[in-house]
Amino acid sequence: MSPYQKYTKIFAYVSLSALILSLIPLMVLGFFAHPLGDDFHYGYHAAKAIRESGNILMAIPEAIKGTFHEYNVWQGTYSAIFLMYLPPHLLGEFFYKLYPSILLLFFTVGIFYMLYPIVKHNEKISLHAWVGISSILVLLCITQVPACGETFYWYNGSVYYTGFLSVTFFFFGLLFRFLKDKKTYRIVLLCILSLFIAGGNYASLLPSVLTVSFILFISILKKREKKITISLIVILLLLLTGLAVSILAPGNSVRAATTSGTTPIKAVAKSVIQCIHFTLYWNGIASFVSLFLVTPIFINVISNSDKKIKLPIPLCILFFLIYSSCETASFYGQNNGGPARLFDISFYMTIIVVFIIYYLLLYAIAPLFEAKKEKKNHDNSSFLTIALCFLGLIFVLLLIVRPLKESTIIPNQIRASICLFNGEASDYNSQYLKRMDTVSANKGADVVFEPYEVPKRLEIFLHLGDLSDDPNDFNNEAFAEFYGLNSVKINSPD
Repeated sequence: MSPYQKYTKIFAYVSLSALILSLIPLMVLGFFAHPLGDDFHYGYHAAKAIRESGNILMAIPEAIKGTFHEYNVWQGTYSAIFLMYLPPHLLGEFFYKLYPSILLLFFTVGIFYMLYPIVKHNEKISLHAWVGISSILVLLCITQVPACGETFYWYNGSVYYTGFLSVTFFFFGLLFRFLKDKKTYRIVLLCILSLFIAGGNYASLLPSVLTVSFILFISILKKREKKITISLIVILLLLLTGLAVSILAPGNSVRAATTSGTTPIKAVAKSVIQCIHFTLYWNGIASFVSLFLVTPIFINVISNSDKKIKLPIPLCILFFLIYSSCETASFYGQNNGGPARLFDISFYMTIIVVFIIYYLLLYAIAPLFEAKKEKKNHDNSSFLTIALCFLGLIFVLLLIVRPLKESTIIPNQIRASICLFNGEASDYNSQYLKRMDTVSANKGADVVFEPYEVPKRLEIFLHLGDLSDDPNDFNNEAFAEFYGLNSVKINSPD
């Protein structure tokens, strides 16, 4: 076993162990999560149907009707709206508590599934390389994601963004497998997933459309089998069809009347600028340490690769532009970068694209070491040394552009653990249960709640907002409808 193989094996075990340990506090904290905001607005129709019929299955026709309703009055993201109308607490509060754990695992497994056919593309590359790279990538994502509450603990916001991004991971994992082994069931699943993803958020959809278009272009250029080319054309057409259905929804014009957008060209330019800012801001010590650790693995993968990547530098630019499209729809429709939960999608994509670009940069300089590698019996020590020096130089240069801010950043896992061990999460849960006791005892009545008392740290995860002191408020009315109350409000200190 070579030194690189030994390192890869140790790194895989350590990074996977760190990932599993990191998931535990985040998943446990999810059992203190509770529905809020749009969870009630989109769910009360189904809740009412279940109360009146006593049949949980009656939630499905209500979700279908709700999807058509929102399509005409608010937005055209049909598959996302359908899921919004079926929040997990329709089955009971326990299922809402279980949801964050499911989404965390779904997100994690999605990245592992997508990367397997990319990293382990031949028998010379061990499973350890795949496990190590996938683990460190997921670990980096969940450790630093800015709005952890909106991305994992709030159903309505997280299913729309992180949920659909996770489905997109599975989509590309399946697509890469199909390109290697053209099994019929895979193309059928890809077609279904295409229509589903097309009915979700544009931040995941636009990069998907551009990536599939690029793969199709390469397929035509290399004159691959007709089955592959035709399949890619069908997948792309389904994505574009779903996108057209979403864009042409009458509700989009109603929603557009409440916002002020910009021109397509300006939206693209602002997206690129925004993503440059994201890349500089979000890639600090944790990112560079992660890249430092995976450099030996990347070099080993490159050295043992049977396939050649042409024009790696232009590919870096292309991937960055594709990534930038995740912000384009928001700038076009609202002339801003979007809500925090959209930033989370941009964050995940930033980390993934930085890893891809770094790999391509290493691939670009790899030919400089090929002759020396042959003379030294495949010794990549000089390549590794230069790569690490190159990485360190980039980090130092970025300090000039981006002041060091990591001293104030606490990993999400640490924050979650603090909330659990000091009783903040438990206290929040007790306040919520007290409210639910009040709800159970006052069906059909006017209910007044005391405001939550929570520390600021908990707002990052569980407490993303509260009801209003106005019973006619949008969220208050939805809460009252969901639980069968006449009205509800928060007792104002004034």
